[in-house]
Amino acid sequence: GTASSRPAQSPIAVPEKKSGGLLEDISSDSNSIISYDRISAGLGLGLDYGGLGANILLYPHRNVGVFFGFGYNFVKTGVNSGVKARIIVGSSSNYIGLSALAMYGYNAAIGVSNRPDLNKVFYGFSLAIGIDYRPWGGTDDYAFTGIYLPARKPEVQEYVDNLKSSGVQFDRKLSPVLIAIGYRITIR
Repeated sequence: GTASSRPAQSPIAVPEKKSGGLLEDISSDSNSIISYDRISAGLGLGLDYGGLGANILLYPHRNVGVFFGFGYNFVKTGVNSGVKARIIVGSSSNYIGLSALAMYGYNAAIGVSNRPDLNKVFYGFSLAIGIDYRPWGGTDDYAFTGIYLPARKPEVQEYVDNLKSSGVQFDRKLSPVLIAIGYRITIR
């Protein structure tokens, strides 16, 4: 007989993994076992909660959501809305979501004791980074902690300076960095 030269074939076919980008690669393997929220309601303290308040968060895509927050910022009603992008890593019982937020709404509140006519709330953009985590097992609810950078307009400092020149004394300065903490209840 004649010998033919054929490449050796493996009886097991291994499909190629197609890459869906960085977000997909990081979260795709674990997302199949992680239950993540599509709609949640949150209670907390921070810009995305309108101060001390609540918000609703809707994820039309598992990694990109929109939110609306409404609360009390210790001067007046605070309202904020924005976009939240997240990456989910971990297992179903113990995952962490790393997130970035961009929002528009209140980002400074000036309160003057005994002079509510001088109270003023300022609106503008803010950026944030945060972490979603499940501090307790056996539930789809989770906690959120974030650090915010409000992009305040010059009129905020001008208002504070005008109040100071009128004799108003401030107990503290406006912080350039804010924090948020909240608890999210998964609706669906």
